Amino acid sequence: MRPPRFLDRSPTANLWWELAASQVKLRYKRSVLGFGWSLLQPLLMMAVFTIVLGRFPRVADLPVPYHIFFLSGYLPWIFFHVSLVNGQNALIANASLVRQVAFRKWLLPAASVCANAVHAGLALLLFALYALAHPATHPHAGLLWLAPLIVAQSLALIGLTLALSAWAVSFRDLGPLLEVGLSFLFYLTPVFYDFSLFGAGDRALVAALRLNPLAALLSCYRAAFFGAPFPWADFQYVLVWTALSLALGVTVYRRRRGRVAKEL
Repeated sequence: MRPPRFLDRSPTANLWWELAASQVKLRYKRSVLGFGWSLLQPLLMMAVFTIVLGRFPRVADLPVPYHIFFLSGYLPWIFFHVSLVNGQNALIANASLVRQVAFRKWLLPAASVCANAVHAGLALLLFALYALAHPATHPHAGLLWLAPLIVAQSLALIGLTLALSAWAVSFRDLGPLLEVGLSFLFYLTPVFYDFSLFGAGDRALVAALRLNPLAALLSCYRAAFFGAPFPWADFQYVLVWTALSLALGVTVYRRRRGRVAKEL
């Protein structure tokens, strides 16, 4: 997979492209289903949650069928989850390369996120086509927001994985702790529920859950998919989260990069 010509002038960008492309190709090498594996888990989870929750009266009152509502949140969540898990392990998994070859090591977690962004982008595109074909939705210009949302989420994930991968070199328990934390965070994120399902007595709980930047991100994705008025306040919150994540990642990585090769 050759990089675009404009990347040839930048060795760093060229290497970034090559690392991401190699991860994409490696994921589907000698695979019978290929990209289908990226869709299998979301479809199975959709089936389970639709069977269990889809028949509840208040869930049935959602503006779109529950399986569409669920996938509109679960696909961005999978992108978030897999990127963090893979990205935090990027330096450790390539320990020999990090020790023996002189290059910008931050490209490894960054390329991991970009490879996952390709999978997420394809899955979201297929889902958008399905949603448009469904009678409950209709073609609208809001789908144009998908590209900037994927970019914003990718940049935030690059920042987070830079920090996590730098810490993981010294703290090898970080991987299992991250898995536990993400399992907990899944239920605090409105992936399979909507805040409109909460009663009037749950305002404090809803206000606390809204502090989660992923809640704002999913709100933007769902507005883009369903043609609802775009939540500008949530999008601004996402941009702030992205900027803070990048700042955190760059700061942590710069402070710890001298230890990376020594501790691997």
